[in-house]
Amino acid sequence: PGMSTINNIIVESYADILKIPRRCLFTRNGDSFVFFKKDGMTWKKRVTPGSENEEEVIIEAGLEKNQKILLDVPENVDDVPFYEMG
Repeated sequence: PGMSTINNIIVESYADILKIPRRCLFTRNGDSFVFFKKDGMTWKKRVTPGSENEEEVIIEAGLEKNQKILLDVPENVDDVPFYEMG
């Protein structure tokens, strides 16, 4: 009587991962992407998302460590091209 506990259950554990806030990941027509700026222009960059929770998503491919991405959708979202390397 009168006893309670707070418990954390670890379901998965990861090391050396790249994760971003979920609000930064967008999906349209089957493409998952983030927005970023390069040389004064806004671009979309395709990424491969992995496991996620309510706040964050692991990015398995498409981003590099310390690459800066936009937190919000740009105003001209329909005009933003995909950034293609090579």
